[in-house]
Amino acid sequence: AASSNGKSLGAPFHTTAPHHNTAAGLEERTRISRRRMATNTNKATTVLVVVLLALLAAGAPLPSSATTWKSCGDGSEPITVHDVKLTPDPVVGGNDASFNVAASVVSGAPIAAGSITVDIKYAGAEIAHEHVDLCDTTTCPLPAEGPIAITYTKNIPPFIPPGKYTIEFHATIGEGPGVLFCIAVDFTVAIGPFLGTKQGDGGATPNELLLGDGHFWKAEAMQAALVAEQK
Repeated sequence: AASSNGKSLGAPFHTTAPHHNTAAGLEERTRISRRRMATNTNKATTVLVVVLLALLAAGAPLPSSATTWKSCGDGSEPITVHDVKLTPDPVVGGNDASFNVAASVVSGAPIAAGSITVDIKYAGAEIAHEHVDLCDTTTCPLPAEGPIAITYTKNIPPFIPPGKYTIEFHATIGEGPGVLFCIAVDFTVAIGPFLGTKQGDGGATPNELLLGDGHFWKAEAMQAALVAEQK
């Protein structure tokens, strides 16, 4: 464009928003963010697998399969745990682990609902965490008194290292703060085909198993725990 005196006024002024503020720009930035997240997860999983291979090459000793448990409550909880059994024991990576809790209710009143916070630790580091509905693990409502059975099942990914783990169950009443029971179970994951896949998983890779489980397993934390364990 030019003024009446013939001098250029420069490039015309654009009234449209810059590309990065448009819907297309937002979509592009979303795609970039997702690629970065996938790349970071891939790197973490790759490093984890490399560390595992190094442990096997070094002839890391295999752990015993004894499963033990202890209460982490103060003894006043309305549910008393008598025993915890793991099936199978030890667990092999790539398979389901079922924690079967034998307990009894001593509250004197029916318990209609509750939730359980589950934490799994390796070498002292939390590598998995989730909340589950108590009624998904047992029959609700719980009786006012008498025996109950609680079962929690989780797939143990094929890429986690063999060794000793601790799983903690912290059960509360409904959505409130009242504690139903609290136990910590030490269990063993035996050496298995951690670079393979469990039957029926559709040939998923370790990274796909990680992402497909709602980020239950924390690859970065597991990697850090592995490195710390070897120092």
